[in-house]
Formats: sequence, structure tokens, C-alpha cells
Amino acid sequence: MDSIELLIQRTNAGFTDVFISDNLKEIRKTVEIENTAKDEREFATRLANQSDVYTIQVTTNYRVYSLVNTDITDFVGGAGFYAIRLYVPKKYPSTPFEAILELINNKYLEYERSGVPQNIQSYDEILQNYVPLEVTQQDYIFAPSNEDAFCLINPADTQLSNLFNDKSIALYNKVYAFDKERAVNPEIMKTLGLKSVEETKNNKREVFIDNNDRALKDLKINDVPIDFTSNETNYTLLCKINDTVVYNTKDNLDFKPIIGTHHKINKREWHREQPQTQIKVKKKKNGIYLGILLLTIILASGAWWIVEGESWWKNYNKEPETPPTELPIPTDTINQIFFDTVSSFKDSTVFKTNYLKLEKYRFKIENKKWTYKNTRGKNRYADFYRNNLDVIIKKDSLEMNEKTKTEFLKALGKIGGEIILEKAVKEKTSVKIQKPEENSKKGVQNPVKSKKGITNPQNTQTEEQKIKDQSANKL
Repeated sequence: MDSIELLIQRTNAGFTDVFISDNLKEIRKTVEIENTAKDEREFATRLANQSDVYTIQVTTNYRVYSLVNTDITDFVGGAGFYAIRLYVPKKYPSTPFEAILELINNKYLEYERSGVPQNIQSYDEILQNYVPLEVTQQDYIFAPSNEDAFCLINPADTQLSNLFNDKSIALYNKVYAFDKERAVNPEIMKTLGLKSVEETKNNKREVFIDNNDRALKDLKINDVPIDFTSNETNYTLLCKINDTVVYNTKDNLDFKPIIGTHHKINKREWHREQPQTQIKVKKKKNGIYLGILLLTIILASGAWWIVEGESWWKNYNKEPETPPTELPIPTDTINQIFFDTVSSFKDSTVFKTNYLKLEKYRFKIENKKWTYKNTRGKNRYADFYRNNLDVIIKKDSLEMNEKTKTEFLKALGKIGGEIILEKAVKEKTSVKIQKPEENSKKGVQNPVKSKKGITNPQNTQTEEQKIKDQSANKL
């Protein structure tokens, strides 16, 4: 699909699609498009100070240019915005994307002022004038990133085409371009997790892979599998300078490193066994010599049988020993945890991880609230809070330290777009005290008194333990 597609979104009563191109409707609910069409108020509204923000995001198939207007309010008077997004095929970087976004922005505002219904708005005339034709192809493969970045621009002379069309943009999840005269201090942006493009843009490594033999099977960057079209003859791989790149081939599954900027992948060379040269033995014409030879062989065979025959026969009939079977070494580790949507769900709100010990769990967003279930248990969803991860760790005997737990929850929250909350736990502040006489009448053994005179009945569970037990029972 070598055409430019359009998506306009706005915050009104929620965050909704205002306009979407026909070709884009077919793939609107896929993970690739969902990840580019999220509410950006977390960064755009907080950091832009009511100025326009440009964003760029490179996916497997698209280069997504966006113009985000933060100088509006939503239906209740709160901070809001609308976003105009262009989906251009990744191999065709668009130089005039700013001009296209500006034309669409003006027409959209004109439609809004005139009250033109959304279902009859049209932007085809603008898009068709900028269909990618004679441009330099820029296709490459890369590993998806979780890092967002920022840059500062002069609105009067942005020069964004040079920055947003650079290959290094693929090293980030999304890049924001802020008005340097109105945006907040860059140091504040860094505290929110954004990286400076200026400080990190030289961290790119470009590797050319020659696959003319079409022998390449798997390719990984830092143990993360990379998607590629297997029947292509060469690839341009983008990664960071210190990334570890490995590959294997269709006839050799052992992974080997790729070092440097050029690498050729060959088929394994198979060495055929050379046929043995037949040695012709001249027949002895003399019968006497042949008789002597046969007699010698018979005598030698008889002597061998007397000395070694019995031992040989026992060994011949002995059952062969079966070599011990080597157990496969597990390849999944806790460091390989990442999340993806479950393909059987069209709403893209159900997530799972590739880590084998957690693969049976499903995590879902319902009304902006996290739930989870165990597909091998009762298979029904229950509320999921940060506290529930400790229950899962204990139940499945997982070795997860505090750092890994934090990364697990952060990765899940990021792909789902909703923060995982900590459920507040209230401790019981008092326990009903019965008089010794009442206990005696009921036949109940008197409880033990503490030094302060407060009765502490035995077998009393805390609220925290009850919550953990209830969560475990639901799964």
C-alpha cells in the first residue's frame, strides 16, 4: 500500500477517532496502528505550554508523522488536544510532511467552523497530490524500542524533515519536537523519562547483511527476535553501537555473532565422501599359491577362535548401551519478558508474556482498570493490582527481585496504556474483647493477654493476607 493514509483524533467526551482513511480502516485495530494512535496528553499537553507539537514514530511498515494541537479544551473545560497523523510507507520518507499536515489542519478547522459532519469530510485531494513516487527508498529492519525522546525546534525554521527522516529515529519508540521558546526546560523533560535526541543521535550502528543464499533463519538484537522477510537477498539492520546481534541459518541452528558493518551469510558447505578406489587384484594363475593361501587363512581363523572367539561371541550378543538423553537447556529467562496482544482478541486489550512460567496468565484492561486470569485455573478475570504480582510469584515459585518486578509492571502498563495501581491495605485497628466470664459460659478457652492488656485472639488473619488468598483462589 504505497499511499499516504490519514487519521485525525480528538479529545471530546473521551479520546476518539474523528476521521480515518478507508485503507486504514482495515487495519485500525492491529497492534501496529494501536501503538501509534494513543492519547499523548501525558507529554504533549504537560510539556508544550499550549504550543503545537510534532511527533514521529517508525513502525514495521510505516513512518507516522503527527501534528498535535494542545491549545484547546475538552467538553468539560479541561486540557485537551487533537492530533493529525499521516501514515507514510516506511521506505518512502516524506520531505514535505509539514506542508501536508498544515493543509489538512486548516481544512479540518474549516470543517469544524462550518459544522460539516465528520462522515462527509474529505481530504483525498490533499493526500493524492503528495503520493510517494520518485523518492529514495529507505527500508530497513530494527528492534522495537521502549524509549521516547525529544528535540527542540524553532517554529519559524523547523528543519524537521532532516531530523524526522533520519534512520536513527527507529532507535526510539516516539520522538517529540517541542517549540523551544514555549516548552518547559529540557531537564524537566528528562526527569519524565524522555531522552535528548541531540545527545543520543550518534549511537547508531548500521549493518548490511548479504543473504543471497537465502540461508538466514533467525536474527536477534539483545536476545529480541527481529521480523524480516525471509525471501529477500539483503537487509539493512539498524541497532545501537553496543547492541549484541546474532543469527542462525536454516542448516545450522547455532547462533553466531555479527560484528562490523558488513556480513555475508552462506549456506553450510557439505563435503561428499569420495568413492573408494577399487583395487584390482590379479588372479594367481598358479593353483599351488592359492591353495597355500587358503590353508593359512583356515589355520589362522581356528587359532583366533580358540583364543578370542568365546569373548567375541558374548560381546556380539550383548545388548547395546543406550546413551543418556541430554535434557534441552531452557532458553527463556526472566530477562526476556515482554508483552504482546493475544491474536485471538480483536479489541487488542488482552496481553500476555512470552516468559514460559507466566504464559498461562492473561492481563486485560476493562474500563481503564487492569484484570487478570489464569487460563489453567478457573479461567476467569479478577482485579489486578501491583500487590497481586507477589501472589503470582509465590504461587508459581518465580525468582523475581524488586528490579525485575518493577520492569515487569512497567512493561505491562506501557503496552496497555494504563498504570497498574497499588491496592490500599487497611490493617484491623481493634478486635472485640470478650470478658473471661462470657468465654467461660460459651466454653471458649480464654485468649492470651498481652503486656498492654489487649486481647489478641489466635488465628486472626490480616486484611493483606485475606486479599492475597482471595486473589489466588480466583485464579
